Amino acid sequence: MSMKKILNEWNKFKLNEGRFTGLYDVMIGVEPGSVDVFIKHFVGDMQVANETKKIIRKKFRRQILKAVSDLPEDKQPETYNKLLRGYLIHWHRLIPDLENQIVNIKAELYLKDLKSIVDSAGYSSLQGNEDLEKLMPEQQNAIRELHFMKQNIQEFFRRFISQGSMNNTGFLGNPGVGAAFFGQMDDWYLGNEMSNELESAITDMPQIGLNSISLNPQIKFDELPDELPEPPEDFVPQNDRLPSATDISDFFSRFGPESNK
Repeated sequence: MSMKKILNEWNKFKLNEGRFTGLYDVMIGVEPGSVDVFIKHFVGDMQVANETKKIIRKKFRRQILKAVSDLPEDKQPETYNKLLRGYLIHWHRLIPDLENQIVNIKAELYLKDLKSIVDSAGYSSLQGNEDLEKLMPEQQNAIRELHFMKQNIQEFFRRFISQGSMNNTGFLGNPGVGAAFFGQMDDWYLGNEMSNELESAITDMPQIGLNSISLNPQIKFDELPDELPEPPEDFVPQNDRLPSATDISDFFSRFGPESNK
């Protein structure tokens, strides 16, 4: 494999696999991999960002253009793009009557993605955890995430997402208040001021919300522990974290010279 291809694969690996490992180190009681789809949608993924922009542009382009037309010319392009990305602080400031619809778009994309992976595993026909172990890791994790969110979403949001959750960093416009998910939410305002709306949308959305899904009783997972220890003092936000030795080893086991043999 050429060096150029290795570098390209490394960049994709950092974005898709190695980037968020450290979040599980501080989500005590949350099994690694068991909120991967949530992290993908609300911490950062280019495919999700592009799909969000596509939907918002189709539904609300006229309203966005009208809102930014009142701004100084030098601010219009940047604000237009941020509204297209669905950043709630800008919707709250400029088009507040539609901000809940943006929350619903994000929640719906998350739920559809999670459901798609779960359904691809033949979830409803699984006879027990032995069948689960035969599935692809992505499918196992998505099923674990479905169970985890269905049974623990209130506690998950309280501990890790909501404005009052512990050990979070400040966010733009409100530096004195913790930012959601250890400062890692792509949309900080969504994770703070709108976390209740996001939780409700994920739970109550018609047809695909958690309340409309029946769990397979043959599949069992452990629950969150009652006590939540403090995260380590040396916790490093994901976007600043250097790849670990495990990350590098895992990558080169797949894409290094030995992988061509």
